[in-house]
Amino acid sequence: NWDLDHFLSMELAKAAFNIAKEFLKPGGNFVVKMFQGAELEDVVREFKKHFRFKKLHSPPASRKRSAEIYFIGKGFGGKFRPKRD
Repeated sequence: NWDLDHFLSMELAKAAFNIAKEFLKPGGNFVVKMFQGAELEDVVREFKKHFRFKKLHSPPASRKRSAEIYFIGKGFGGKFRPKRD
């Protein structure tokens, strides 16, 4: 069941992030594999709040039909505000 698999992968990614928030030092990095679907945007939006550099990446080695995607967050440090000029 695709929808259930996607939902469970999002729950696993959020659980991993909750652990990471407890143990990451300021400036630390976090990478997690997820599967694309309805919940992805909301989960990624939450993750992005905590990193200076954030990116979604689908490696070239992944099959073209694969729904796997990686969130890469570097520079952990809580919620950042955008720089103002």
